[in-house]
Amino acid sequence: MRTAAVILTLAVAGAPPLAAQASTRARLEGRVPPAIVGVVDSIVTDATAHALPVEALIQKALEGGAKGAAGDRIVAAVQQLAARLATAADAIGAAGATRSSVAVEAGAFALTAGLDRDDVRTLAGAGPDPAIVLRVAGTLSALGVPPPETVALVVSTAQTDVAALTTLTQTVQAAIVRGASPAQAARLAQGGGASPGQPHGPPPDRPTRRNKQ
Repeated sequence: MRTAAVILTLAVAGAPPLAAQASTRARLEGRVPPAIVGVVDSIVTDATAHALPVEALIQKALEGGAKGAAGDRIVAAVQQLAARLATAADAIGAAGATRSSVAVEAGAFALTAGLDRDDVRTLAGAGPDPAIVLRVAGTLSALGVPPPETVALVVSTAQTDVAALTTLTQTVQAAIVRGASPAQAARLAQGGGASPGQPHGPPPDRPTRRNKQ
C-alpha cells in the first residue's frame, strides 16, 4: 500500500510539468516549423525552471510562425526574449521589488525599448508597482526619450505623484507633437525643461547615452 501511495504521489507531482510541456508543444505544432518545436519547448521549459513568465515566449514563437519567419530566426528571437526576461527578473530582484510575471515582462519590454539592467533596477525600486513604472519607462524609451531623461522623469513622478504615471506618456507625446525633441519633452514633463524653441539635447549634467537597438 505504501509503495502504491508513493507512486501515486510521484505521478501527481510530475503531472504539471508534463502537462505544461504537452501544452506548449500542442500550441506550437503546425504553427511553427516542425524542426524548432522541440527547441522552443526547451527554452520554455528552462524559463519555467527559473520561475520566468513563459507565455510571452510562446507568443513570440507563434508570431514568428504566423509571419512565415525562418526557424532559426524564430529561435533567435525567443532566446533573446528569454535572456531579457532573465535580466529583468534579476534587476527587479536586486531592487528588492516583487518579481511578479507582469513586472518581469514589463522589465523585458523596457530592455527591448533601449533601457539597460541598471535602469530597470533603479526603476523597479522607484514606486509601489514596478510593473507600471517599467511599462511607462519602456513606452517613453520607445518614443525616443533617451535613457537618462526617461529614468529621471519616471523615478521623480513615481516618487511624487504615482497617479500621474498613467498620463505621463500622453504628456510627453503632446510635447513632441508641439515640436519638442523627446529629451526636451521629458524635461518639460518633469517641470524643468527647455521650451520647444530652444536647442535640442540633454542638459549639461546628464551625459548622452544612445538607445540600444
